[in-house]
Amino acid sequence: MDTPTDLNARLEVLRTCSATRLDEFARESRLQADERVPHTWLDGLKDSDKVTCWRAILMCHVVTHGQQIPREMQLQAVLADFNGLDSLISAGTGSGKTLPTVLKILLDNPADKLLSLTVSPLKRLQETQENDFNSRYGICTVVINEDTPRHDGWWETYVFNPKTRTPGLARHLIVTVEQIFMTPEGHLPRLGVLIRNSHFQRLVVRVTVDEAHNIYFAGSSRYGLDAFREAWGRLDELKAILLQTTRWCACSATFTSLALRSVQDKIMRSNHVFIRVTSNRPNTIYAKHQVVGSIDDLRNYQCFLMSPYHPGLQPRVLIFVDNKRLAACIADFLDSCLPPAMQDTGVVVHYHSKMSVKYLKGAHDSFVHPNGSCRIMVATSAQSVGVDFPNVKIVCNVGIPSTTTDTLQRGGRAYRNSSEDALFVMFYESWVHEVNLEDYTNFDVKDLDRPRALLKATSRQRERAPFFGVKIIQEDSCTRQDFAEYLDDHSPEGLPNILHNILLRFTGAS
Repeated sequence: MDTPTDLNARLEVLRTCSATRLDEFARESRLQADERVPHTWLDGLKDSDKVTCWRAILMCHVVTHGQQIPREMQLQAVLADFNGLDSLISAGTGSGKTLPTVLKILLDNPADKLLSLTVSPLKRLQETQENDFNSRYGICTVVINEDTPRHDGWWETYVFNPKTRTPGLARHLIVTVEQIFMTPEGHLPRLGVLIRNSHFQRLVVRVTVDEAHNIYFAGSSRYGLDAFREAWGRLDELKAILLQTTRWCACSATFTSLALRSVQDKIMRSNHVFIRVTSNRPNTIYAKHQVVGSIDDLRNYQCFLMSPYHPGLQPRVLIFVDNKRLAACIADFLDSCLPPAMQDTGVVVHYHSKMSVKYLKGAHDSFVHPNGSCRIMVATSAQSVGVDFPNVKIVCNVGIPSTTTDTLQRGGRAYRNSSEDALFVMFYESWVHEVNLEDYTNFDVKDLDRPRALLKATSRQRERAPFFGVKIIQEDSCTRQDFAEYLDDHSPEGLPNILHNILLRFTGAS
C-alpha cells in the first residue's frame, strides 16, 4: 500500500483514515504480533475506542521510529481525553506518564491549532520535558516561567496574538503555576492575562498537572506553616476560568490518600477516570543505615566512592540532602578522596537551585550522559522530582524529609527505565530511635506525614520528622511493603507479585 513519506503527512493519514486501513497499517507494521501492544486489553474495548487506541499506537510507532509502543495505562489516559473525560493517573516514576500527553496532541487536528497546557513544578523538569516534546516527538513546545522572553514578538510568534486573535506556533505550553495567578505585588503575569482572554480560552483543549501531589503538599497550609507554593492550591480557580469542556489530567507517583482526595476535589470532575499502576519497582532494593555520629560527619559518605577508584567501574550515585551547605561539603570531601589526577575534574559535583543556569545544565548533562565525567552528584530537592536519570545505580537520602512523599520521589530516581538492580539507602541519625511514635496524636491519624506538634519556619529536622518517616526507620518490617501502605497501593500488579519476582531474581526458583 502506498503511504506518504513525509512524517506530518503520514500522521494525518493515520489521524483520519478508516478502521479498515488502520488494520492494514497495523499488519504492515507487524504490530498485530508485537508483544508490546496490550492486545488482551484492546480486545475488551468497544469498537470506537479500539480504533482510537490503534490510531494512537500507530502514530506513536511512526513518530518514534518503532522505539515506543504505548502501554495500557497510557492508552487509558488517551481514551479518557478523547471521550471528553478528566483522568487521574497514579503511577510510579519511570512508568511513562508523559507519553499520553504526546498522543493526545498528535490526535488533535493540527488545523484547529489547539493548545495543551502542562503545569510542571521545576525548571530542570520543564527543560527536560520541552526537549523531549520538540526533539523526540516533533511537537512545538515552549516553557513559560520567570525566565521566558517578555517581548511581544516572542509571545505573538509562539503563544498568541491578542490583537489579531491569532494562535502562535506552539501546540504545547509547559508552565510554572505562578505564571497563572496574581503575584503578591499585585501583578498579573502575561500568561495569566492570556488565560483570562476568551479567545485564548477556546484554544486550550486540555490541562495536564504533572507531579499533582503538589496541590496538597505545596499548595495548602499544614501544621502551622503557610503553603510553600500557594499557587498550587489555586488550580481550582484556573479550572473555573477555562471552558467546562477543557479536559484535565493529574499525574503523580506519590499520591497519598489525602493528596488524592485534594486533587479530586479541586480539579477533577465527578466522572473522571482513575488509572493506577503500582509504584513498587522490582529492580529497587531498599536499605536503612544509621550513620556514625551525625550526618555532618563527612566520612559517612566515603562508602559511595569505590576504592581504589576506577572511572570505568564507579557506579553513578545520587545523594540527596536538605541543605546547600552540606551538599557542598560532601561533594568537596568526596572529590578530595579521589586520586590527585581525578580531583576537580567534575567526577563529583553538587547541585542546588541557586546555582547558575549554565552550571546546572552542565552538571546535569555530565551526570546523565553515558560518557559524562560526573559519577557522583550531591543534590538538594531540585533533582528529586520527575527528572529522568537513566543510569543511577545508587540513591542515598540523607536524613528524614518532612514528608515520605519527598523520600519516595528521591528514591524514584534510581534506574527508572531499566531492569538492572538499584539501591535506595536512607541515612539517618540515632535520635530517630528516641522518638516516641505515640506522641504523634495532635493531627489527623489518617495523615501519615503528621509531625508531633505545630511547626515554625525555624523548626529543626527532628521537630519536623513525620510519623511515617520515623515509623519506617524504627520498625523491623519490609520497607517495600511500608511504602505500598503509605501510598495505599493495593493494585493487583503491586506488592505480592513484586515480592515473588524478587524471590525469583535471587533464587532462580519457579
